[in-house]
Amino acid sequence: NDVQLQFINLPPLATVRIYTVAGHLVDLIEHNNGTGTATWDLRTRFNQQIASGYYIYHVEDHETGEKHMGKFAIVH
Repeated sequence: NDVQLQFINLPPLATVRIYTVAGHLVDLIEHNNGTGTATWDLRTRFNQQIASGYYIYHVEDHETGEKHMGKFAIVH
C-alpha cells in the first residue's frame, strides 16, 4: 500500500502525534530531518492499517515549545 499522508510546513525539529477523536494515540512521528515535511504511512504504532474516520494531529516544536492542533479525515 503506497498511500501516505504528508504533514507540511513543519518546524525543523518537531513531534507529530496522531489521535482518534476519542483521544487514543494512534501514532507518533519524530520529525528531525529539517525538510519541513513528514510522511505518515497511515498505520498505527502497532503497524495496523487505520480505519476510515476523523483523526486529530498535534504538532509540538522542539525548539520553541509552540503547539498546533488540527484534524483530518481518512476515507478508504
